[in-house]
Amino acid sequence: MVFYGTSDNQVVGIKDEIMVSFKKEPNISNFLKKYNLTFIKEIIPQVFLLRVKEENPIDVANKIFENELNVKESIPNFYTKIQSR
Repeated sequence: MVFYGTSDNQVVGIKDEIMVSFKKEPNISNFLKKYNLTFIKEIIPQVFLLRVKEENPIDVANKIFENELNVKESIPNFYTKIQSR
């Protein structure tokens, strides 16, 4: 996980995971190979949590969203600590 500081002094982490939502059922094995991803789990039908092996998760999520017509959403898995008041 890589951590970044925000302008309002919070810390946000980006895990090596992305969530991809498909418009219709994908050929997931071909998709994983094409983007060098590892299957973690299917959250609900056609929505998958996937591990990014080598590249920046933000770059991979953007590349998938821009190039895959069958993809509804492709977002990195962010982590932030919730502070109580």
